[in-house]
Amino acid sequence: MLLVCDHCDTAQKRGKILHGVAPHCVRCDHELYIPKAPRTDKMLALSLTGLIAFTLSNVYPVVSLSAHGQERSATLLAAVGAAADQDAIVVAVIAALAAFAVPLTELCLYVWILMALREGRNPASFRTAIHALRGIRHWSIVEVFLLAVVVSAVKLGDVATVTPGVGVFALFALVVCIAALRTFDLRDLWAQTSEPAA
Repeated sequence: MLLVCDHCDTAQKRGKILHGVAPHCVRCDHELYIPKAPRTDKMLALSLTGLIAFTLSNVYPVVSLSAHGQERSATLLAAVGAAADQDAIVVAVIAALAAFAVPLTELCLYVWILMALREGRNPASFRTAIHALRGIRHWSIVEVFLLAVVVSAVKLGDVATVTPGVGVFALFALVVCIAALRTFDLRDLWAQTSEPAA
């Protein structure tokens, strides 16, 4: 199993890593990786909470608008559908991927990996799952979607009564869960498996 130094790009064999002891590069003595105690339970709790928040943010309306005696409310998927109905197909597809498909995939991958690690077994295709997780983390922009909802609600406040729905609070909880999950180093998951790191 090899580790590559981020500082000088030297590949070296990974020795036994003790928790709390940082290995150093054999060439430049740069710190390679700081192992942390396994926090599988915390990550799993955040992942499951994120999935619950994701479900609530897609089932319940994000905002309700009332003007001139008419009231309308919209969920995230309804907003994506409205963009598609207005011939903004590209915007609808990007929004559907970034605010729906990617966060759902990311949370499901976390739950799948962490449940297996918690049970003391290597998940099937662990390497592929970690690489997929590492790749899609950058494409989830739920926080941008939440910011767009808040800005739109503020701007519409002059012409209509805007009432936040359960969905916007669930969306906020989802953003917090995903942000918290991203503070964990995926390399810590490698340390809990018998599969070689890549």
